[in-house]
Amino acid sequence: MDNGISKIPGNPDGGVMTELYSGTLMSEDSTDYIVPEYIPDTGKILLCTASPKIDGKFTDGGSVGIEGTVYFSLLLAGEDGTVSGLSFSEPFSAKAAVDGLDDDCIVSLVPSVGYVTARLVNPRKIGVRCQINTDIRVFCCSPVGLTVKGAENVADEAGIRKKTVTAGTADITAFEERGIAVSQDIELDGSFPQIGEMILCRVRLNPAEVRVGDSGADTRTDALVSCIYRSDSGNCVSADRKFTLEHHMDIPTDGGREWTAYVFPSPVAAKVTPNSYGEMKVIELDFTYDLGITGMKNREVALVSDVYSTDYETAVETGEKNITVFGRCFACGLSLNASAAKSEINAEDAVSVFTGSVNTKDVTAHYDPGKRKLITEGDAEITAVYTVGEDGGNFGRAVFTSHFRCETDAPDSLPADGFIISCSAGDTKFRSDPQNIYCDTELSLRVTALGSRTVGYTASVTLDRDSPAVHADSPMTLYYPVSGESLFDIAKHYRVTDESIMTANRMTDCTADGRKVLIIPAFEGAS
Repeated sequence: MDNGISKIPGNPDGGVMTELYSGTLMSEDSTDYIVPEYIPDTGKILLCTASPKIDGKFTDGGSVGIEGTVYFSLLLAGEDGTVSGLSFSEPFSAKAAVDGLDDDCIVSLVPSVGYVTARLVNPRKIGVRCQINTDIRVFCCSPVGLTVKGAENVADEAGIRKKTVTAGTADITAFEERGIAVSQDIELDGSFPQIGEMILCRVRLNPAEVRVGDSGADTRTDALVSCIYRSDSGNCVSADRKFTLEHHMDIPTDGGREWTAYVFPSPVAAKVTPNSYGEMKVIELDFTYDLGITGMKNREVALVSDVYSTDYETAVETGEKNITVFGRCFACGLSLNASAAKSEINAEDAVSVFTGSVNTKDVTAHYDPGKRKLITEGDAEITAVYTVGEDGGNFGRAVFTSHFRCETDAPDSLPADGFIISCSAGDTKFRSDPQNIYCDTELSLRVTALGSRTVGYTASVTLDRDSPAVHADSPMTLYYPVSGESLFDIAKHYRVTDESIMTANRMTDCTADGRKVLIIPAFEGAS
């Protein structure tokens, strides 16, 4: 689309959505990063975070490949006690073999951090290891129309009679927009000292809402910024702020869909400027982000269940399709109140928590039909950077894990054979007392439930032109239907049309229920 928004192919009318692949692509990266000369010799690594972003996906023969970038942020303590920040990036890629792949397949990608570790090789070199787990599901629209073989003219086509059934299938549409620019100023209040030097600034984005109407899609995203700076008096200060991003996507829409959004930010550039009083308390933030939205609903598709020809004997080929069915999109919020005893995480010397991070991993979902609940659970890996000593000039680090579980009301008979899951941490607060370190965070869960079922259908019919269909010799035949017998089956037996039976019997619908006898007219083409 010429407005910078890309439409991802969906399923056209007449086809059914099938899932070709579901799995997790794991990309491991290990790199040695040389500390720049302007940073003092490193004595301790306080914090290391990773943020993955998918840059592109491609199909190559029978495989799907992804390419992305991992953005690392490190908080370091120098041998002289000076706190410094580092930001750098590394590429990652992965590939999966997928049977039946074509260029119009829909590929769902949800990256997450499996683990990230950093170790000090020497004061000027840091070894970083990271695993990016990308949950991938590949969907393809499969045609289910009847293929006719052996027909030589319009009359041959007209003589083919079909019985159809309807089946629900997922209808998926998706759009993405890359490089959305953000410029935002945040001003520190009177409780914060003036900024002398910015050390490290990180931004996290959580989708909050997608509203779709006649004019397109409007999205709302929560931006959470964590800035660490050195005050004008030389002390290290951590400041967290939250603001809202609103964006409009000019896209064609249709009704009845449930929508989800995915956002991937690039690194943030932070510049310090004075406020109206001349105090250095304004932080100018500039960054970009990629936005993707996916809309799902179910629609009915007609499949041919039986077929015959009024003119010729036929041979039919049947098949089966594993159809993907849309269940529901869930947006859930969960307050996680985690804690760990200082004695169990080697943090007995912690005075107060300075900053930290939360990374969710191993998140799974399942549907409990007895409770009628969608249950989502996983682990939150929490890193707390704390101060040591009364003056707060030294720092330590503690890592602990907390399990979380969220139960959400779900409808009866929810199609839930598979899930697309995205989980991220929102507002996060750390605190401590003499015995424990606490982390209170808001988790944002976005879950799409999908089901599947196998249906049989008639894929093709071949007319045997050397074997004309056998019709009744008499101009009229009496037939005594049994209860529930299909008019189509009766017409197929006598090689006439169900419409001709309805006309001969003055029927207004195509059911034979309640009829003790039916007149079967002679086939018009019979001799």
